[in-house]
Order: sequence, then structure tokens, then C-alpha cells
Amino acid sequence: MQTGVDAFGKVDIVINNAGLAMSASIEEVTEAILGQQFAVHVHGSIGTSKAAWPHMKAQGWGRIVNTVSEAAFPPGVTGSSSGGIGYGAAKAAVWAATFDLASAGIADGITVNAISPGAFTRMNATMFEVAPMSLDLDPMHVARVAAWLSSDDAADVTGRVIHVAGGHHREYVMARHADTVLVERINQIIP
Repeated sequence: MQTGVDAFGKVDIVINNAGLAMSASIEEVTEAILGQQFAVHVHGSIGTSKAAWPHMKAQGWGRIVNTVSEAAFPPGVTGSSSGGIGYGAAKAAVWAATFDLASAGIADGITVNAISPGAFTRMNATMFEVAPMSLDLDPMHVARVAAWLSSDDAADVTGRVIHVAGGHHREYVMARHADTVLVERINQIIP
């Protein structure tokens, strides 16, 4: 981080977009696979944010955009596959860290958001060989949202997660519910 500050005088924006698409089933997962996933996704995102934080805090302005994935959800929620043990868990941890960092940054003018991208890249090219897509998955769609989240126009936006794919934008909104079939079942058994 200091090299960037020395070269450019300050740090305003951090895009945590490092990724490693390697995972395994529960039968095949190893400590090494988990370690690699968490090192790149979680430690990398939090470590980079931590390095930039004091600079952003001192100037009273900063933007952090993390990359998360729908692999953090069960397949039935989003229609995508889970990504196996490791990848999805690491992306879920980055998702949670986004909310924690967003809360921590409010008083200092630092916003922290996340993008769940759907884009064709070299990293996921083999996935599209197996299941070709008809959507326009140009990474530029994702870049435009990242740029907007990094702008002054989005100064009031923090702790949000946006899915960007095929030119479409969707916000993830999470809430607890007391009126589900499962809760009713539990309430009947455990008053």
C-alpha cells in the first residue's frame, strides 16, 4: 500500500477482486484447498482493506468494493451452483466482512460495498465451455457498477451487495422471517 501512496500521494479506492476458482466436495476437500481459498478471498480482501484504512480514515474519504459470489448461497436461492466446499465459504466470509467494514467506515467517510459479478473472464472460461450462456457477460458491466460505487454519487451507499450480470442489476436484501413454514413447524413443536 505504501508504494501506491508514495507513487500517487494517497489511496482513495480499493477494489478487492482477487479470486481463485478451486473447490472440492466434502469428500475431497483438504486443509490446503480451504487454506488457499481463505488466503486469497478473505485474508486478501481484509488485509488490503486494512492497509488502505488508515490512509482513507486520515483523509475522511474512501471507497472499498469487494467481490463476492452467489456461490455463498444454496443453489435454490439464486439458480447458480454452490461452488463446493471452500470457494463458497470463503466468499460468504467476504460477504460478512463487507457488512462489518461498512459499519466501521461510516464515521470516517469510508464506504464498503460488494459486487457479485456474472461476467465471462479467463478465470471462468472453462465453465462456459460446459454451459454456454446467451447473456452479454461483458466484464464492462461489472466495471461500470464498481466505478459508480467508487464515486461521490454513491457516498450514501454502504454495506450493500449488488449482483451484476448480463447488463442487469439486482440488490441482495437479507431479512429474518417469522412467518415461514419451518418457523411455524418449530413453533408447533417447541412453544
